[in-house]
Amino acid sequence: MKTNESGKLKNFAISMFKDMQIDEKGRIVNKNGQLVTFEQTTASLKINQKREAEIKNRKSILKQKNYLKTHQRTNDLYQSIIPENEKRRIKKKNVAFSFIEKGTYEKAGEENRKKQITRALERQSFSGNISSFLSKTLRNNNEEPIPDTEWWDIPFLNENQFSFNPYDSRNNNNPNSANNPLDNIRNIDEQKMVFPKEFRIDEYLSVDMNLAKINDLIQHPIPIRNEYFDKLNSISVPIPLTDKEKKKLRKQKRKEKEKERREKIKYGIIPPPAPKIKMSNYMQVLTRQAVADPSKTEEEVKKMIKDRYLKHLARNKERMLTPRQRYEKDKKKANIESSEECKIALFRVGTLANPAHRYKISRNAWQNNLGGYCYYPDPQLKPSFPALVVAEGSKKGIKKFTRLMINRIKWTVVGEKHVTDDERKMLTEELKNNRCDLVWTGVIRKKDIDKFELKELRNINEASQILSDKQVSIYWEKIKNFQIPV
Repeated sequence: MKTNESGKLKNFAISMFKDMQIDEKGRIVNKNGQLVTFEQTTASLKINQKREAEIKNRKSILKQKNYLKTHQRTNDLYQSIIPENEKRRIKKKNVAFSFIEKGTYEKAGEENRKKQITRALERQSFSGNISSFLSKTLRNNNEEPIPDTEWWDIPFLNENQFSFNPYDSRNNNNPNSANNPLDNIRNIDEQKMVFPKEFRIDEYLSVDMNLAKINDLIQHPIPIRNEYFDKLNSISVPIPLTDKEKKKLRKQKRKEKEKERREKIKYGIIPPPAPKIKMSNYMQVLTRQAVADPSKTEEEVKKMIKDRYLKHLARNKERMLTPRQRYEKDKKKANIESSEECKIALFRVGTLANPAHRYKISRNAWQNNLGGYCYYPDPQLKPSFPALVVAEGSKKGIKKFTRLMINRIKWTVVGEKHVTDDERKMLTEELKNNRCDLVWTGVIRKKDIDKFELKELRNINEASQILSDKQVSIYWEKIKNFQIPV
């Protein structure tokens, strides 16, 4: 392979230089008399080659950018033809400190303001001279010159003094304008001041100053109270205690209470309690009396034990809540639980023709502090449709109500009370295949109805209308589409 390649190169060189010749001036020309030039290769370092490549790369990127500016100006959504690897910023190497000259950014800002003002004037079709308008506007926007005397130093100036500069010609020479020194300081452009070439501090120290304004008093600002930081020290974060710690605290409280009671008895504040005599210890407590008449002593001890037991029952009865108070307590607890998580349950009942079933549903809902509604058809309506029961409330109340509806109530049994023989026969036929099913349970944000409502309906359209008004028509759709398990 190597011999073939060397032979090819030899033949190519012979064919290349075959037709070349030297002219009169000693230059190499081809057979047509045209001058032949050869590229001169010079030795170079690797770093120089890299720099040349970077310069070429920069020039190609600039050409492409100029092309995009001229040809792609109107098109906002175009795909860049610059490769991703060439988009990176070319870092300059061996760059020294570059100091920005004074006024560079000021000039740039002034040019930007000029552009913005000219655009605004062009939009408003300004008829005057734009350049003169710009010069006036930009001149007025310049900051005011620094005054010779700041406003906080003015109280320390004397009567005919306008600054602390000893070379100020206005000081002590213009008594007529001494009423308002601040005006003269603001109009500093009108009155010229002479400054020395060399600064001498002793001349500035010799300037008179109104020292009557200076005293040894210190002005303390009024402190502003922050209520949050005042309360921060008093706020105590409650730490949850373990069962063992709770038991220990209860023990300590009882111990302190008993200690306080004993001290009161010791100092005669309260009378000492009577000895607690029982059948097991009355012989030791009442020794003489028990030996003299044991039967009488035993009867007295039994009476004392009975009195203590009756007092104990009386105290318990006093603390016991009335039925109304217990209901209010349970209701408050249920409302707190339902505010945290309000559960809802939807039931389908075949028929509620039996009044005992309706009473049990409403009574149990009231006892468990549940809200909701029960819509059932008129028992005399033919054909009939299933009843709908919706209950809303706490998790515990819904659990009890569900157990009542599914397990406790016997839907096919007719009660013996308040029912005649004819009514019993008719209800037995109607309740033959009666049953209750839990269609759906879920969680809602809050209770829609606080009380439980029972309502008798005349037709099926009335049920759908009422539920659509409450914006819960989906409940009726669930009842209609519910498939009874076999």
